[in-house]
Amino acid sequence: MKTLLTLPSVTRADAVPAPLRETGFVLLDGAVDWALVEEAYAAAQKLTDPVTEPHLPDDKEYWHFGRKRAEGSPFARLYAALESAALEILAACGTDAAIGADHKLRVCRYPKPEGDPVPYRAAPHTDITLLTLMPAATVSGLEIQSREGVWSSVEAKPGQLVVNSGEMLELLLGYRATPHRVVWEEPVERYSLPFFVQARSDVLLQSDLTAGAYLKQRLTQLRSTSK
Repeated sequence: MKTLLTLPSVTRADAVPAPLRETGFVLLDGAVDWALVEEAYAAAQKLTDPVTEPHLPDDKEYWHFGRKRAEGSPFARLYAALESAALEILAACGTDAAIGADHKLRVCRYPKPEGDPVPYRAAPHTDITLLTLMPAATVSGLEIQSREGVWSSVEAKPGQLVVNSGEMLELLLGYRATPHRVVWEEPVERYSLPFFVQARSDVLLQSDLTAGAYLKQRLTQLRSTSK
């Protein structure tokens, strides 16, 4: 039986920092028009040629939309709305580190399983980002790990964003990068739309470490550990 975690829920971007610092995850209501999310999910089902990573223990495929690729696409309005929400949250946290960075909207598809599914749809991990903003997925399955090591399910409703702090925000301002994963709750196709909020490459996360250097370092680590 799954354990359902009730996340702090707020209705304003400037109310996010306090509970985010405490838990690493917060629900933000009403920051993005749900019609934009529905539009994006409809467009996602028409995408072809996804990125796959067979060397990872995940069961997903995805498409990345940076700023330029999002322009003129069915995801342009959602990208802009999520970026606006992210910058408001980070301003309330006391940083402008994301202004001008090339953030990534990832359109994730988790296929319907054929035969025995792999252990996770997305294995446990923390995000390298400052923040990740996630509209409610088409199917539940997101779980987060507490400071005590307990995994609990998180439910977001249409109209809510799941906001979580990433490794860069932990280095920059001391927020916790909270481990999370996606598990099988229903044997059906699942879509999600995480928006990865990056820091500009020249931002100093620590006195001798820029965001660009840290991103390169972490991606190299991930590639080496997945071989």
